[in-house]
Order: sequence, then structure tokens, then C-alpha cells
Amino acid sequence: MTDSRERRESGGRRWRPLLLSGRPWAATLYLLSYSVIGTLLFSLVLTSVLVAATLSIVWVGLPLLVAVAVLTRGCAAIERWRALLVTDLVPAVHRTVHGRGITAQLRTRWSDPATLRACGYLILMYVPLLILDTAVVALWLSVVGMVTVPLWFWAIPQNGGHGVMIGYRPDAPDTTSFAFGDGSFGLWIGDLPTALFAAALFLVLAFVLAHLVVAVAESHGRVVRSLLGSPTDPLATVRRTLDEPGPLHGGTPSEAGSRGGIGNR
Repeated sequence: MTDSRERRESGGRRWRPLLLSGRPWAATLYLLSYSVIGTLLFSLVLTSVLVAATLSIVWVGLPLLVAVAVLTRGCAAIERWRALLVTDLVPAVHRTVHGRGITAQLRTRWSDPATLRACGYLILMYVPLLILDTAVVALWLSVVGMVTVPLWFWAIPQNGGHGVMIGYRPDAPDTTSFAFGDGSFGLWIGDLPTALFAAALFLVLAFVLAHLVVAVAESHGRVVRSLLGSPTDPLATVRRTLDEPGPLHGGTPSEAGSRGGIGNR
């Protein structure tokens, strides 16, 4: 999954800081796009489910429920495709509909765990994921933007002057660059040397936060894999170990018997 992706990206190359790779920017695109695509999918699926559930008391709602199940599957496919930005391909397994008629379609599609897990991701997980993604990407982009502060600090109007205030500096621009106490605190960026100093500080912070934005994006991708991917057997490794021949395995039963017979003689 993510580990294999990292090995492919770093194989045969020397180590370099995460900020200088493409992963933070792919993670940024992934988190940013969720605020748009995730919101559209949430609204579409939630509205469809509510309308179909309301109309299901009459026969008209039954075909709508089937259509909503198909729609939910399509929306889940969009999220699996979007997750390729931060993780490997997320496979999906759906039950095949056997039989004809609306009843067979309805029973199979809404008893399919993949449909229920897709609804859980698209509807129930929307708010917590949106809050987390938005908070992290806003912090990350703010820090990255401040790295470029020497290019634009002079164009920001502030208290009759021009500059950038970090903290609370009511006396700016007629004040020192740094202040802590006497009712004011923080940094006033009103000249190029101070702007370069601030840019250097935020660049160091950006190297640190690159790990945070990638970690959050990959965590979101793991949620997608867990809820929208094919279910995994937690005992799969144990089952494979039990099925494989052990160190004392002597081949087929007939071969083992013949060897045992020779030894007995």
C-alpha cells in the first residue's frame, strides 16, 4: 500500500527532504479536492437516500432505492480514483445480482456490505474528514504562503503603512520588528531584512509541516481503503501459514509411507 508506494518513489535515489518531493503537493491536492468533490458527493448521496427512503413506502420508491445503490457505488468509485493521489489502487468487490425483478435487485444491492460501507464513508465520515482536511491544508498553505512574504509584504496596507503583522502590534508601522509585552506581541514585517528572516523561519516550519500534510492525506486514504476497498481477512496470514507445508513435511502421503516402510525394515 503506502509503504510500497514510498519504496517505488525512493528506490534507487538518494534521500531528500519530503518538502522537495512531490508527495506534499499531491497530498495538498487530495485534501483540497475533498472540500469540493467530497461535498458534492455527500450532498448527492444524502439527498438521494432521503428521497428514496421517503418514497419507499409506495412502490415508486423501490426502483429509486435500486438507483441510489448504483449511484452510491459510482460515488465510491470516484473516491477510490481520487485516492490514487496518496495510495495504491483501492480494489472494490460487489455482490452480483442473481435473479430478475426489482425485488432481487433491491435485496442484493442493499444487503451488500460494500454499499453500506460506501454510505458510511460518503455520509457519516464526511464532516470529520472535512474538518480535519480543511484545518490541516489551511495551516499548511498559510505557512507555504509566508515563505514568499518578501515578495509581497510591501503591498499589504496596515494602519496607514504597509507590511504584515503576525500577532498583535497596535503601534505598527511605527514600531520595532519584535515585541513581547506592554500590550503587544509578535512580529511586524515592514522591511526586507525582517521579511527575509520571517521567510526563513516559515521555510523551516514548512519542512516540518510537510510531514503532517502527507500523514493526514495518507490517513484519509487508509479510511478510503478500509471502507471502500475489498474487505480483508485479519487471519489471512495465519491461514496461509497453516496451509503451507511445514519443515517436517515429507511430500505426499504415499511417499511418506514408503519412506517409513524402508526405515522400519
